[in-house]
Amino acid sequence: MPSKSRRTESDTSTAPTTSTNAGPNLDQPRGNAAEASSLGTSTDGPGLDGALGMAAAEDKGPKAKLHVYVDLEAREISMWSPKEAKKTLEKGAVGHTWIALEYPDVSQIPTDMHAKHAPYLKGGGKYADSMGFWPGDEGYSSNPLDSYVSGRVKQPDDSHQGREKASVSYDLTHDEVGSVIEYAESKRGAQYSVFGYNCTSFAQESVKAAGKSAPSMTTLGIAMPNAAYEGIKKAQKKGTEGTMVDDLEGTDFDALYEERYGETAGQNPNADQTVEQREKSGNVKRT
Repeated sequence: MPSKSRRTESDTSTAPTTSTNAGPNLDQPRGNAAEASSLGTSTDGPGLDGALGMAAAEDKGPKAKLHVYVDLEAREISMWSPKEAKKTLEKGAVGHTWIALEYPDVSQIPTDMHAKHAPYLKGGGKYADSMGFWPGDEGYSSNPLDSYVSGRVKQPDDSHQGREKASVSYDLTHDEVGSVIEYAESKRGAQYSVFGYNCTSFAQESVKAAGKSAPSMTTLGIAMPNAAYEGIKKAQKKGTEGTMVDDLEGTDFDALYEERYGETAGQNPNADQTVEQREKSGNVKRT
């Protein structure tokens, strides 16, 4: 029988509700034909056709963001040291990589947004529509010869929210948002493998679905949070915009993991600070 991690998590979250009174009217058409018609055909204005053309051009520009977040729970999961990697996997200290879609201006959310994603997006914020790929209730298998188990897309995926150690963000058009959502929805019933298709694979492929270039997130062909962290760190050194990296030098990962999941969980809140708290230390760098 394959070895199963003790790390499992039930998904009891429900989509948030939104007030019909708050914020701009999200039901108004994306086009602005009514306003354009008032411009007429005057030589000192763009005219009806020109205004509609401008609206169409603006609609094709970036309106949203795709964020990729990475949290670590072990200093290294090296496939160069299989025995050590196996110990880490059996412990469950695998970390996590997940994504989130955001419309900084929620009035730009299309009226035909996918029903499973619209309520989260309308909530706003950098974690608005968060998604990650997880094993099912049985947990994952650390046996590379028998590693595939049932999987699921968790939405919202807030288990590691605020604990990310690195992130990278991309500007997206409406169409690119749709491509990410289409990809995520296609993985609702996919199988999970810590060695094959896992949370980092899901995040990396989501970036590709948006037509963007993801940093390296693999080691020896295996996607993992530690490799994603290193990939984002290298991208930041090259000057890639939209990256955040926390310098983890001196971090006691055993203590961090114990604080989260062990018998001392919750007794020392400073052992596992949020990224906002850690940023005050000066170790967090953004580009």
